[in-house]
Amino acid sequence: VTQASWPLVIAGRVLFGVGGESIQVAQCCLLLRWFKGKEVAFALGVNLSFARGGSVINDILSPWIASRYGAGDAFWFGTLLCFGSCASNILSVALDLIHGEAIGLPEAPTNAESGLLGALSLRRQFWYLCGLCVFLYSAILPFNNIASAFFVETAFADLPLLEAQQRAGNVMSILFLAAALGTPVFGLVIDNVGMRSQCLVGCSAVLTVTYVSMASAPPAFSMFCLGMVFMVFAGALWPAIALVVAEKQLGTAYGVATAAQNGGLAFTPLVVGYLQANSAPGDFTEILTLFTLCGVVGGGFAVLIWHTNQETNGVLDLPSDQAAEMAALMLAEDDEAAAMLSAGKIKKDIAAYL
Repeated sequence: VTQASWPLVIAGRVLFGVGGESIQVAQCCLLLRWFKGKEVAFALGVNLSFARGGSVINDILSPWIASRYGAGDAFWFGTLLCFGSCASNILSVALDLIHGEAIGLPEAPTNAESGLLGALSLRRQFWYLCGLCVFLYSAILPFNNIASAFFVETAFADLPLLEAQQRAGNVMSILFLAAALGTPVFGLVIDNVGMRSQCLVGCSAVLTVTYVSMASAPPAFSMFCLGMVFMVFAGALWPAIALVVAEKQLGTAYGVATAAQNGGLAFTPLVVGYLQANSAPGDFTEILTLFTLCGVVGGGFAVLIWHTNQETNGVLDLPSDQAAEMAALMLAEDDEAAAMLSAGKIKKDIAAYL
């Protein structure tokens, strides 16, 4: 920004995206190593809470710094925060190495089939979770990008522009504020009660109804509903992945889910921008229809998750300690069955050769 160079800005955004998403995957795996079978949903919820809290603080501080000192200083402030994040991650790794060994935490198993082969070997239930992740995140975060224009041109259209923008900004903060405050609490509920598949179905239903009624509902209520969906969805989805994937494939699984999520978040704004450019001012009917369809398709994936969960003794609906034990047993049986099938195939190949 200070160099006024678009290529440099784009390169910085790419570097920031690669680093930020890689950190997210590594943090999930690190937290699962320490908390799997205990307060894993709570731990992931606290992590997400700090992330969303940072988003709320950024929405407040960045405009304030930019108005007082200029946009360049606002970006330098963001750079300073990135240095703090880097130091925190280094400290986390050091604590994991020192205290993890001291308390006898087992080393994370390595996966011989990494990359594309490792991804293709992931279980069907994981891919349903991945599909739900794409459509629900694509229905919430891209809407937040246009929420200011939506509320200014619809619910607050009768107000002066500056007042309308201020009120729209206040309403928009409800989404991340609800997620930041509520996700750890909901994580505790998930750890002790379970019911992950039902929560995912409920999220999709509430999301769909919210967009259907958004044109007539109070803005604060709509954003509160989206915040609740975001909170419950994140608190149930990310711990659920660890219950349907072998521990040696966790890094691959979280990497695939994060990549798919960001693919949806990259593609959806392009569609929204096209619809917005071809709609009359103040007409968001087609955009709301798009987000409603995302909720419906996400609901289909959620029902598939619920259905396949019944085939696996309801592992997703158990409290975290019981779910971890059941998942370990179930995945061990799958590995044993795969090994037996492989051994049988080898014997047949030898017999055919002889």
